[in-house]
Amino acid sequence: MKNILEQINSLEVIHIDLDNYAIYVEQNEQVIKILHTLIKDMTVEEYIHSFRKDDLIDLIPAVIGTGLADGYNQGKGFVSESKQFYMKRCLELNSRIEYLENMIVSLGGHPNMQIVNENKLIH
Repeated sequence: MKNILEQINSLEVIHIDLDNYAIYVEQNEQVIKILHTLIKDMTVEEYIHSFRKDDLIDLIPAVIGTGLADGYNQGKGFVSESKQFYMKRCLELNSRIEYLENMIVSLGGHPNMQIVNENKLIH
């Protein structure tokens, strides 16, 4: 059986919210089982209520709160890197998205256009 970090990284990420540092996955039986393993200071139901967006769940608080991983590196999943590394990557990604948003506006687009990469919403 895979260790818990491998199980988490095997989940398909549906949405990454850089403004709130959130990584959303579908709420399903596998995710609920993982949350039961991770969550210690509240019930899984309380966690879902607090970190739910429609039918998606944000995994960042659960994973980082356990000390299993310090951050999320897109393409590698949750990683045991320093939090400083994670925050630097998030800021770099945020800068790139701001650059793209400014480019869209300069070309006559709307600043709130959604950016899609390989058919997945990234912002």
